[in-house]
Amino acid sequence: MSARTPPLSGRAALLADLALYQAGWFAAVLGAAHGAAWTGPAAALLAIAAHLALVARDPARSLRLLAPALLLGVLVDGALLAAGATLFPQAQRLGPLPPAWMLALWPLFAMLLEGPLAWLAGRRGLQVLFGAVGGPLAYLGGEALGALALGEPRARALGLVALAWGAGFPLLMAAARGRRAAAA
Repeated sequence: MSARTPPLSGRAALLADLALYQAGWFAAVLGAAHGAAWTGPAAALLAIAAHLALVARDPARSLRLLAPALLLGVLVDGALLAAGATLFPQAQRLGPLPPAWMLALWPLFAMLLEGPLAWLAGRRGLQVLFGAVGGPLAYLGGEALGALALGEPRARALGLVALAWGAGFPLLMAAARGRRAAAA
């Protein structure tokens, strides 16, 4: 696949990406909270497929971002789990790794990097701030909905999440920028 004119562009593409992400996030989190952890990976796959079909200008380039996003998710959420900052029911976990529903959120989130979050490209300070604030807010949301628990003391857990996302989000943006540069 190469660059193309997708069915949606401009504001419609941005809104579609945001809606797909939010639908996938809620499906994953609520599914996990209600004992249907499989809904996270399924919803992420459906949302990513819709993004590729409706929004992506270069679907092959977008697909190449999914593996680095998943790898970063394994590292970040694996480290948070190992540090006791996040807690999941043992039945959901993949051995020492976080649950599949949690890891599925990373490629889903990567969809936003070339659209709604593209304005952060080249703004490292804002990327760190976005990650350090947005990451903990997402985990607090997941906890409030019953999908995960934050470790104790909570301030330490939230600090570790903020640190991990403050460092991780710029890495994810760099991976997206690298994909754009490689395609140019």
